[in-house]
Amino acid sequence: MKRALPALVCVALLGVGCQTDDPTQNPSSIPTTPVNPTVENFAGTVSVKGSDTKPFTVVFGGGTLTVTLVSVTPATQMSVSVGAFDSTGACSPVTNGTTIAGPSPTPPLAGTVPAGNYCLIVADAGSQTASVAYTATVTHY
Repeated sequence: MKRALPALVCVALLGVGCQTDDPTQNPSSIPTTPVNPTVENFAGTVSVKGSDTKPFTVVFGGGTLTVTLVSVTPATQMSVSVGAFDSTGACSPVTNGTTIAGPSPTPPLAGTVPAGNYCLIVADAGSQTASVAYTATVTHY
């Protein structure tokens, strides 16, 4: 009996150490929203009366999407849009997805979008006299 007790304790401890939570048994343990958003940095050049388009994909719908115009050289106001791709492959701004903005740490565009393929469109707002280089950040889930 003295030998059986240590062996039984050892087996019991091994069983406790190997237990795992089965997420199918406890669905509340599965996160429905990612903890950290995806941050995409874009850079480009916009010619006079031109635009530049950068594609990105939103994997988890219903999360917040923000667009920040980080820098514009030379400094000027730009047209900044979030667009969605149509069946022909063209990307057009979504409703309420366009604003005129200059560089700022505060996102000029923010909203909630479903999962899908989108694009950032940076364009001449009408005041450019030369090509403009820009950097922008899109944050989404």
